[in-house]
Order: sequence, then structure tokens, then C-alpha cells
Amino acid sequence: MFWTPPQGVEPLTPVLEKPEVPDSPLPYLDTTTSRRTFTGENNDIEEEEVIPPSAVPFLALFACADGLDFLLITLGSLGAVVHGASLVVYLHLFGKIIHLLSLRSNADELFDHFSQYALYIVYIGLAVFTAGWIEVWCWILTAERQTAVIRTKYIQVILNQNMTFFDNYGNNGDIVNEILTDVQVIQCVLGEKVGNYMQHIATCLGGLVIAFVNCWQIAFVALATGPIIIGATGISNVFFHRFQENLQDANSHAANVAKEALSNIRTLYAFTNETLAKHSYASSLQDTLKYGIIISLVQGLGLGFTYGLGMCSCALQLWVGRFLVTTGKCTGAEIVTAIFAIILSGLGLNQASRNLCWFEEGRIAAYRLYEVIRHVGSSYTDDSDGNTLVSVQGKIEFCNVYFSYPSSPGISVLSGIYLTVPAKKTVALVGRSGSGKSSLIPLLERQYDPTLGAILLDGVNTKTLKLEWFRRQIGLVTKEPALVSLSIAKNIAYGRPNITPDQIETAAKLANVHTFITSLENGYETHVDKLGLEFTDEHKIKISIARALLLNPSILLLDEVTSKLDLEAESAVQEVLRMITRGRSTVVIARRLSLVKDADFIAVMEGGKCVEMGTHDELMSTNGIYSELVKCEELVKLPERLPSKNHNEFDSQDITKPKNDDDVPELKEKHNSKNQSSPSLRRLVKLSLPEWMYAVLGSVGALIYGSFRPILAYILGLVVTAYYRADKSRNIQIEVNKWCLIIACMAIVILVATVLQHFYFGIVGEKITERIRRMMFSAMLQSEVGWFDKEENNSDNLLTHLANDATYVRAAFSDQLPIFAQDFSAVFTAVIIGLSLEWRLALVALTAVPFLTLSAAAQKTWFSGFSRGIEKLHKKASVVLEDVVGNISTFMAYSAGNEAVRLYTLYLKQVYTQTFLHGMSVGFMFGFSRFVLFGCNSVLLWYTSVSVKNGRIDLPKALREYIVLSFATFALVEPFGLAFNIHKTRKTLVRVFDFIDRVPGLDKTSALKPVSAYGTIEFKNVDFSYPICPEIMVLRDFSVKIDGGHTVGVVGVSGSGKSTILSLILRFYDPISGQITLDGKDLKQFNLRWLRNQLGFVQQEPVIFSTTIKQNIIYARRNASETEIKEAARIANAHHFISSLPNGYDTQVGPGGVELTPGQKLRIAIARVVLKNAPILLLDEADGTIEHESRRVVQEALDTLMIGSKTTILVARRAAMMKRVDKILVMNGGQIVEQGTHDSLAAMKDGVYAKLTQPNFLRGLQPQVLGSTKLRGKPESWRLACQTIVGNKENSAKDIATRVLGEELRPDQTIISKVMTRNPTFVSSDSLAIDALQNMVQGNFRHLPVVENGQVIALLDITKCLYDAISRMEKDDEQGSAIAAAVEGVERQWGNNFAGESLK
Repeated sequence: MFWTPPQGVEPLTPVLEKPEVPDSPLPYLDTTTSRRTFTGENNDIEEEEVIPPSAVPFLALFACADGLDFLLITLGSLGAVVHGASLVVYLHLFGKIIHLLSLRSNADELFDHFSQYALYIVYIGLAVFTAGWIEVWCWILTAERQTAVIRTKYIQVILNQNMTFFDNYGNNGDIVNEILTDVQVIQCVLGEKVGNYMQHIATCLGGLVIAFVNCWQIAFVALATGPIIIGATGISNVFFHRFQENLQDANSHAANVAKEALSNIRTLYAFTNETLAKHSYASSLQDTLKYGIIISLVQGLGLGFTYGLGMCSCALQLWVGRFLVTTGKCTGAEIVTAIFAIILSGLGLNQASRNLCWFEEGRIAAYRLYEVIRHVGSSYTDDSDGNTLVSVQGKIEFCNVYFSYPSSPGISVLSGIYLTVPAKKTVALVGRSGSGKSSLIPLLERQYDPTLGAILLDGVNTKTLKLEWFRRQIGLVTKEPALVSLSIAKNIAYGRPNITPDQIETAAKLANVHTFITSLENGYETHVDKLGLEFTDEHKIKISIARALLLNPSILLLDEVTSKLDLEAESAVQEVLRMITRGRSTVVIARRLSLVKDADFIAVMEGGKCVEMGTHDELMSTNGIYSELVKCEELVKLPERLPSKNHNEFDSQDITKPKNDDDVPELKEKHNSKNQSSPSLRRLVKLSLPEWMYAVLGSVGALIYGSFRPILAYILGLVVTAYYRADKSRNIQIEVNKWCLIIACMAIVILVATVLQHFYFGIVGEKITERIRRMMFSAMLQSEVGWFDKEENNSDNLLTHLANDATYVRAAFSDQLPIFAQDFSAVFTAVIIGLSLEWRLALVALTAVPFLTLSAAAQKTWFSGFSRGIEKLHKKASVVLEDVVGNISTFMAYSAGNEAVRLYTLYLKQVYTQTFLHGMSVGFMFGFSRFVLFGCNSVLLWYTSVSVKNGRIDLPKALREYIVLSFATFALVEPFGLAFNIHKTRKTLVRVFDFIDRVPGLDKTSALKPVSAYGTIEFKNVDFSYPICPEIMVLRDFSVKIDGGHTVGVVGVSGSGKSTILSLILRFYDPISGQITLDGKDLKQFNLRWLRNQLGFVQQEPVIFSTTIKQNIIYARRNASETEIKEAARIANAHHFISSLPNGYDTQVGPGGVELTPGQKLRIAIARVVLKNAPILLLDEADGTIEHESRRVVQEALDTLMIGSKTTILVARRAAMMKRVDKILVMNGGQIVEQGTHDSLAAMKDGVYAKLTQPNFLRGLQPQVLGSTKLRGKPESWRLACQTIVGNKENSAKDIATRVLGEELRPDQTIISKVMTRNPTFVSSDSLAIDALQNMVQGNFRHLPVVENGQVIALLDITKCLYDAISRMEKDDEQGSAIAAAVEGVERQWGNNFAGESLK
């Protein structure tokens, strides 16, 4: 029985706050974020108290344990306790060994005692070996068993949910992430941390017991001095945390500086300000350097005082012990044992406390998982009361069907549709975006049921039919092949039990893929790996067609099957589809209308209804909606798609995309072997050479600190032998006092040594960190724009590397060097002391060092997490789940949930088998390593007795040497336990040097720097595709000449290649073929910095940096005078509003120019270009996103900017802008299809330009994206859509309303009555638009009134906002592709919710 969290304790959400997603199965997914009010009179943000994350009780972590698990837990706990008590038992035995000083026996009798104690130590080692083996093995096994139950229950619950669950979940990748992260946290807690905690608690409690049993007086003295030591530590922690906060602020500031540069890399390159960015970043790192060094000093002082006070406490205890010895109340052995026991107890408590944070993480992770497992969602099941039909003809009827998605019940998708698909006929569904056509497929599959009305199959309501039987009558093929990581045969038969090989071959032959499969080496048994590297898109689609045909279905649903294919593959697949649809009832949805004109019937959807139906010729003759759609499609050409290259094929939107190379071992190995060389330690040392003096001083401190351990042990030996002198005279008192005073003096030295070590190595480490960050940032700014386009090189990932990689390098070098220096010093000093006392005994101790090193390394494996070895195995098992949830609608159509659970369970069994062997080996290694530690100590004790027996050394010296060497052997474990993960550090070093050594893809060193540029630009047969989408040709054989001093306008539909022209002129990219010339010379011949200095660039979204207005303007020319700055602002119509500000040109604009309106930001960007005074201007939709009232002012500024002899290329969509240019280039499909003046082009009534200027032209266009998009789920899809609608994130609700409505806003009290009955909510005009839209989406509000000064001035309509975003999708670079992909994802998931009346 799972633990049940309390119900009904969630806080009420005010109406104007962002509410939780309705009916979300995971209400606690993000419980740590604070909420804020949505609106307010002064737009103030009211921060509320952070809600602590919910967590289960600790014992609920064991909720999935059965009888065997409790047995394993008992054995593991017993092993942990025995293991933890082993050091305590050894300490007790150590006291008995010291007590041998009290014997006055002969050498043989002493030898017998020593041999007996040495044998006891071996027994302790054997007990520890057994206990450690059992502890590790049992905890690993029970953790794997319990988490396997959690994983299985989790998947069973997930795969038994209906589509509403996945709609509300958001990103389906989170489902897999829960398995790979939250379950892994629980497994780490159960398999490692619980046992570790019990072990150290046993050590802590055992130490206290031994201390009080041996000498309670010393124990009380130690406990009495404890608060002083803790106080010193607490004071240092106060200062440490204070400076740590300062360091975090400094790091945050440096990260913001880097982020501004990296996220605005095009602006930075366009204005050639790489040097300025490097200087700004280097300056921002100085604060991190300063606070990092201060923290190192605070750490040194804190640890120095802690160690020093600890040594003083030890001296005090030894001094008190002298009185106890002389009075006969305690022996010297009891005193030393009590001292060591208290120290051991404190260390155990410290180690145990480190596991508490893990317990909290495990409890929180368990809460999230248990909430999902407990979720009882309504799911469609094979109802035993359902009916089946004797035969299926395939007639499908939609009778007055109304439908709204359950997650958005207020938005109607289908509004009383009547539609009939005749038996054995093909019906194609077409319509504008949001017409409702895509919603018919999930309704036919019964992934949803209609809100009202009925769907009939051969006259029978589909709700009355058995679900699984019904779905077996339907074959579904989508543009996503949805293949799983199994053989081809199992992919074709996936979800269909009892399928014979003959049936599989028959289906493959029908899909025309049998020949290809048999040509493979393993035929139908060829494994489809995670990336499908052996198969083209065409082959994958055909395999999915074979799967759909396997049971010879009567109905086929074809949902944009060929949308991802190139023309050749599309033709081949289309031929297969024509063949298989014969004799079957078929419903087809296709992006390109030309693919469905041969259908038996074409149904035209509009506003959630079927408004036209007939053949292609019949519908064309009516001149209705279908005719309009066809004409628009014939006019618009998409960029050409080349055949995909499968060895580079990574679907960027696929949920199954590997997150890193570890997911694909073969690729990782290949990558490592070719691109990664072993990091050079010599090179790392070379980076640190400027700080060699600091390293020397730090090393001196580390060596002194390390040497004090054996020296302290030797002094303790002298004190102990003094305790056992035969005469309890004043000489003993003097000698003990002397050594106690020396220990107190050593405390001062240890304080100085600790400060030296931490402070100077802190300087070395911070300097290395700062230097590497500067070098990495500088290398990044040398890279071409195409490098930044890659997902792994986005600004967030690069900032993470800047923040973390240099720290890892520091940990690999400057943080480890003092640890190993301490270790070396300790061993060296111990050996010197040993050699001075008895050299043979010292050599025996030296021979044990390799064995102890092995022991320490094995112990490090335990402490660093032995469960990591299983993680990769679980990643492999999770591929099954990734395949399913990544294509959930397809697998739901094939009722493949049970098959997925079966396969996943099979993988878990394999994982458990390997875990059993892994736990055995790790447990044995760990137990054996502990045995080696005690075994070496036993040998050392035995040889000590041999030396005493042979008369080579007397007993007091022998015991002193044994104490010293024992300290050294046990201390040798510590450096390896604290050492950094060498493997991870190595990979980080490789990545750091790869960044630093990377050769840019563009040659920036060309020497050609003419005095000036006239501005004649010519494209000669240019072909171009973006590096991240090499198969899509954005420009094809593109040729044009732009004369110097002329103004040219460029227009076209989205994806036609307009903005790409500007990117090529700026040399953000180079063409694949062809040539671009400036004044008759190839752009590649010019020095890149000189070339960009000749270009003035104004973007659609002006980039404003987080500094003053003045600094933003002089970004173009740093040495500009005050007069030049103000003149540039006047020309840009910006001087007036700047002067009206309280601080004028020194006004801080905030991050991204948050304090300015979009129009003001654009005018500042124009002033920047004016100040640059470049002979060539590139204007990319410069007035595309500004508010209505600023458009006239900006237009005047642009007109002034273009006056003169400058060459101007203007990309715009407003006809008003085109009237001012000398020539207009009309682009379509990556080529120029028309050119001329505005009047001449507008006179061509059937031309592209004339149609583009028609207000309703875009109504016939659908967003078309070549590639795969798999956006599903409300939060992620709407987040992207809202960002598209808003444009600039600082736009207000009034800005958006003005743009969408296209008119001046006035108070209108009639607006509120339209929506008040449904949505008694409003938003203030100055609220952020993004917040308003998210409030509408999450609250399911279609309308939201905009209020200003207490009066309603506008009504935001979410459907009109989305359509406005679609109509403004003019960007054709990679950003435009991302926007188009976001809108397509919204359409696929929510687009059909946009009722047709909102688009009219």
C-alpha cells in the first residue's frame, strides 16, 4: 500500500494569479517556485512565501519492499552496523596494545601478546570484509528490487491514461525524466545513503560508548571543549556564507555580461564589438576573483582555528590525563583510547550528517512519483460489454459532432459537423489552420470522445464497440514513423500478438519495403537502433505503412504521411499509398493540396464544420474556400528539400533524441577517438605558471600541515610512554607538561600552515578559473554564427560551460595538489620518523602503501556512488518508454501499452541480473579493501613484535613507531576519498581545450581593406542552406545585382529567403555554392571586420544592452563625441524622448531595455546605425513589432536614415515601406520571381506581389515547415506560441491589443458585457503581455478585457492573437524556422481549437 498524502490542503489561487493547469495529474511538479499577483494598480509584483516542496515520510521510501526486501534490509543494516563498529573495536584493541607498556615481561611473552593482538586485528578485518560485502550487496539488491516495482507501477499508470493526461502533462520527455532522475535518487538513497548513514551512526555511538567506558573524565573534558571548536567553525561559516553570497552575485553579473554577448551574437558581430565584449567579461570576472580569494582566506582561517583548537583540546586532555594517571584513576591506554574515541565519534557524526540532504531529496522525489502512481485517470479500456461487428464495410459518419479538448472545455473545436466517409472510398480533409480537420483523426481512433453527437461505423455508434477490436479495424500512418528499438519484424508486429512471419512479409510487400528489408544483412531481424541510422525517411515511413496493413484493416487514416519527405521519396511513398487505399475507407490529411486532388471526395473544413465537399474539379468550379486554398498554394513555393543524409540525421524535436553521447556508445567512442585527445598536464601546468610563487607558498603550508599528523602521533607516543614510567614522580609531570605545551604551540603553526595552504592555493585556483573562462569566452566569440545555431551551443549551454568547466579544471589541479602534498608529506614524515627509530619496520610499512592505495581507491568507489554503474543500464531500458511516450498517439492507436510494459519489465529483469552480479563484485571489492587496511595494520603490529623480540628496538620506541605508522596508513585513505572524479575531470579538460583550440569556420584574416565601399552588391548563382538544416535549400541558384546608392525592397512569404540575404551579406554564413561580391570582389576576400564596418544593420527585434542609453548608442563607435551622439539621436527621432527622461542619455534601460517601449528601443537602434555611418544599410523588418502610435515616428526616422547615397536593402511586409524604394524584389521558394517598382508590380493583378498586398491573402496560407515537429502538450506548446504572439517580451497588453486589432484603442463599455458572464476577469493595460496571454491559456479564457484608467479599451481574443502571429511569420532564418515549428506544434495539439469566426 502506497503512502497517501493529505487531500485538500492546496492553497486557493486568486482569480488574477496564474492558476494550476486544470486536472493536472502532477500538481506538485514545480512546488518551489514562488507565485506573484498578475495585476495591480501600480503593477507591483507581490512576492509570496516560497512553498516548501512536499515530501513523503522517510519510511514511505520503503513502501514497495516485500518480505525478501526486508530480509535484505535487515542483513544490510547489520552489515553496516558491524562495519561502523569495526573501527571502535579496533580502537579498544589499540588501547590494549598500548597497555602492554605496563607489563614487565620478557621478549617472548611480549611477542605472544603482540601476535595475539595482531591476529585479533585480522579477525576484525575478516569481520569487516564480511560485513562490508553483505552491506553493499544487500543494499544494492534491495534498492534495485524496490525501484523496479516503482518503475513498473509508474509505467503501468502512465500507459493506461488517456490523451488528456498527456495533454496536461506538457512535455512528454518529463515522463522519461521522472524514471531517469527521481527513481535514480530513490535508488541512490536506498542503495547507498541509508547504509552509509547507519555505518557512521554506529561509529559515532560506538565511539562515545568506548570513550565513557575507558575514561569518562576525559570524555567530559572533550565534550566541554567541543562548543568552543563548534563556535569557531560557526563564526567562520557566517563569514563564509556572507562572502559566498557576494561571490554568487559576482558570478551572476559575469554570467549576465556573457549572456548578453552570446545571446545577441549577431548584433555583436554586426558591430564588430568582440573586443569590447571580451573586455567587459574580463572586467566582470575581477569581482569573482576577489571574492573567491577572500573565501579561500576565510576557509583557511576557519579550518586553521578548528584544527588548532582541536589540538589545544587534545593537549588539555593529555594534561588532565597526567593527573588521572598519577592518582591511579586511569591508565595511559584508557586516556588515549578515550581521546581517539571522541575524535572518531565526531568524525562519524559529521559523515552521517552528510546523508541527511539525500534523504530529503529522496522523500521529495518519492512524493512526485507516488502522486503519479496514485493518479486514477479515466482511461479507455477494452470494455467486456462492448460489441463487435460480424463484418466491417467501412462507412464512417460524423453526426452533429461537437468537440472540445478536455483540457480546454471552453474552446469549441468542432461545432456540429456532419461528414460521411463512404465505404471503400477516399476522403481528403483540407482547410485553413484551425479549421478542425486534424481533430477528426484522434476522434476516429477514440483517443477522445465527442462532447455531443455521435461517430458511427456502419451505422453503429463507436462508443458501443470494444475499443481494442475497434482500433484493430483501423490502420494509422503519420509523418512520424514511430519505430522502436527492436527488430524490423517486431516493429511491424508491434502491439499485435500472435503474428506469423508470413503475415509480416505480406504486409511488407504491400508497403513495397520487402525488397529493401531482404537486402539487409540480417533481413527482418535487423535491429532498428535509437537513431534509425541505417534507414532513410522513406524506408521508415514504409515500415510504418506495413505495420498499419498487418491485419488488413478496413479503414486507413493517413495523417500528413509525406510531409517530411523530399520530392523523390514523396513520389515513391505516394505511389504506395495510392495502391493500399484501393478497396479501403480512407481519410487523408495532407499539407499539400496537390497530393489529394485525386481523392474520391474532398471535404473542406472551416470553423469546426464541413462547409464544402466534392471532387477536385467540382470544388474548383465553385470558387469557394477550396479554390482559394489551391490558388494560394500554387502561388507559394516552399524551399527545396534535398534527400536527407541519415548518418547526420538527428530529429531535433524527437523525444528519443540522445541527451548526450553517453546514450549512444558507438557514436561516443567514435567521437572520442577522432576529436578528443588526452588532456595535457603539462599544458595545464603552463596555464598556472604565472602563479608559481603562490603555488610554492601554498605547497609549503600543505607540506607542514601533512607532516603534523605523524609528528603529533609521535608526540602522543612520547606522552603515552611517559604515562607508563615506573616512577610516578615530578619528572613525569614536567615531561607531560612539556609535550602538551609543544602540542599547543603546534596548534599555532597548524593555523598558519592551514591559512597558507588555503589562501595561496585559493589564489592559484581562482586565477586559473578566471583565465580559463576568459580564454573560453574569447574562443566562443571567434566562432561563426552557424556554430551558435547548434542546440548544444545555445547561449544557456555555453554559459553552463563557462560557469562549470573552469571550476572542474580547478578541481583537477589546484584543489587536488594540496591534498596530495599533504599525503606525501604525511607518508614521508612518518617514514623518516620510522627510519630514525627502526628502519626495517619503516620499510615494512612502505610495502603496504600500494595495498593501501588500492584500498583507498575502492573506498572512494563506495563513497562516490557505486549505483552509477547501473544508471546506463536503466537508460537503455528507458528507451522502450521513450519510444512509446514520444509517439503516444500512434502507439495508443495500436493498443501497444501492454507490449511496452512487457518489454520494459523484460529489460528490468536483465538489469536485475546484472545488478546482482554488480552488487556482488562491488561488495566483495569494498569488503576486501577494508580487509587489506586491517591486514596491513596487523602485519605492521606483528613485525613490530618481531623487532622487539629480536632486540632491534625497545618496547616504548616500538609502540611509538607503530602509532606513527598506523596514523600514516589510516590517513592515507583520506586523500583518495576526497579526490575528484578523474574520469569526469578528464572529459571536462578535453572539452575546455576543444573550446580554446577550435578553428573558426569562417576565415577572418583576409587582408583586403579598401579605403571605402561604393556599395554595389551582387549575388551570382548562390545556393544556400543553413548548417543545422542542410537538406533544406533556402536559396537556389539565386542571382541579383543591387547597384550602389540604390534602395531595394525585398518581400515574400515566410520561408522565401528574404532575411537570409542579409545574413549572407553580413557573412554570418557563407553560401554553399556561387559567389557574393561587393564592388566586384568576392566578400571572402575582404577582411571580415572591415566588411562588417561597412554595413549598418537594424533587426526586427532591436537589441538593447543592459546599460545606459548613451552606451547603447555609442556601441557602434566608442569614440563618438557628445555632439555626434545627440545628432544621431535627432536623426532617429529619439532625442526628444531621451531628453525628457530624468537622467537623459545616462538613463539605465535595464535588462533587454525593459524600461523602454518597443518603439523607443527601435529608435535607439536606428541612432546606433546612424552613428556608425556605414555606406550600406540592411533593414530587416525594422518596424515589424513596434506599437501603432510609434510607427509614424519610426517611419520618419527610417526615411531620414535612407536619404543620401547609401545602398539600402529593406526587408519589409508593409506596402507603405515598399513605396519608397527604387526597386522591389519579390521572393518565392528561394528565388526572385518578380522585380520592379511598387506601381508596376501592383498593376500585375495575378502577380505574387499584388496578392501579398491583399489583406486576406494570408488567410489561405497554412504555416508549412519542412521537418519534424513533435510539440505536444499544453504548457510547452502554448509557451512557444505566447512568445511568438508577444514578440518582444516587454510588450504590454495594450501593445498587443493595438497590434492585433490594428486600430486606435478607445474606451468601450460594451466590451465587458460580451464576456463578463463567462470570464469575470480583466487585465490592466500596462501589464506584461506575456503574463496576460499565459493567464488566458492557463485559465482557459478565450477573451480577456484590457482596462485602462478604470475603463475597458480592448478585448484580447486568443484566437485572433494566434492568427496575428501566423500572419507575421516572415522570418526565414533559423529563428523563423523555430517560430514556424512552434506554431505548427500548437496547431497539431491545439490549433483546431481556433474557431473559424476568429479568422474571418
